[in-house]
Formats: sequence, structure tokens, C-alpha cells
Amino acid sequence: MMIGNHGIGQTRHRAVRVQAVAMQHCRAKQVSFSTLVMLLWAMAMTALLSGCLTRSIHPIYSDDTLVFDERLIGSFEDDEGIWTFSRDGSDSYTAVHVDENGLVGEFEAHLAEINDALILDLYPAEWPDEASEMLGNFLIRVHWFFRVDAMDDALTLAAMDSDWLEDHLKAFPETIGYTVVDDTVVLTAETERLQAFVGAHVRNADAWSDPEDYERLPATERN
Repeated sequence: MMIGNHGIGQTRHRAVRVQAVAMQHCRAKQVSFSTLVMLLWAMAMTALLSGCLTRSIHPIYSDDTLVFDERLIGSFEDDEGIWTFSRDGSDSYTAVHVDENGLVGEFEAHLAEINDALILDLYPAEWPDEASEMLGNFLIRVHWFFRVDAMDDALTLAAMDSDWLEDHLKAFPETIGYTVVDDTVVLTAETERLQAFVGAHVRNADAWSDPEDYERLPATERN
């Protein structure tokens, strides 16, 4: 289907607007109550719509595998929104996702080199001070990790496929520590074991979902 100039203009306008929201969020480092409500909604929808993602209690990275790559800094867009990565310390990033409705989610992000592949680890940011402490007591944050296939004109990510993982664990249940929560596999293995498992399958095409491309957006002017 061809898109007219008006449609292209609307798409570019939305990209600039959403990118501006992400950068403003990175600078502010604070979450209002209304933003908190949007954050919770966005995380809930992401969990529902991203069934192929594999969840882990422990991170995939360790001090000896951490790397920092300047190419990850910037904003990247797909049909569902924009990811913006900024530097946070010597070897970590802050990642902010803004969907097409302006709903915001913030994550801690790290890159690890596992068996000559780059793996991106995402972890929800700290529970905001404005939120109910009681509600926070019921929530456990988990790590999501993705194989990074490109970081130049586009950010190309592939997630470990949960269907493959379930089938693999049925055939080889002692391969790695895990539990099942609400019909979802959650890996419980310590980081060292997790790295060995991912490293063993990092080039196995069946173990990963189809890569997704996020187009790099031009740098926006910062206030």
C-alpha cells in the first residue's frame, strides 16, 4: 500500500513528538503519578503482546562480559514506538520506550559479549517513590535479553524464543534452572550458567525469534 505525502508527514511528526518525550524523560529522571499509571499500563501491554520473550531472574551480563558500544546511543523506531538509549555510567545505559500513544517505560540496559555475540539485557527501572510500597511488594522485576545483530542505520534485535525454550526444556529438563509462572517459563539459573546456556545456542536459528529492525532516527536538538 502506497503512503501519500500527507501520511509520510504525519509519520515523521509522530516520530519527532515521541522521540522528544523520550529525551525529556531521560533528562527528568522523575516519574509523576500520571506517568506512573501510563508506565504500568505500557508494561502490562508489553507483557501481553510479547509472548515470545524469555524472562530471567538473573542478568545475562557480568563484570567480565560487559561492553559499551557508542552505536547503541540514540533513538530507534518501529511501528509500535521508539526506543531511546542514553549513557548511564561507564558501561551501562538508560533505555526509554515511548509507544505511539505516548506511554513511557524506563529500563536499565547493559550489553554483554557472549560467545562473540552481543546480548542486550533490559531490566525495569526502580519502582518510583510515588508508587504504593504495598503494590511494589507484590512485583518481581525480571530481565529480558536480546541478541543484537546490528546497531548502525538500524538496531536489529532477536529475542530467545519462548516456544523453542519450552520444547527444549521438555526434552532436556536438566539443561538450566527454571520455573513456570502462569504458564510462562522463567529462568532461575545464576548468571554464569545462564551465559553458558545462551552462548551454546546463540547461533542456533531455531532458538531465536525472527530479528526485528528499529530504524535509527536523526538526533534531535536538546534543550
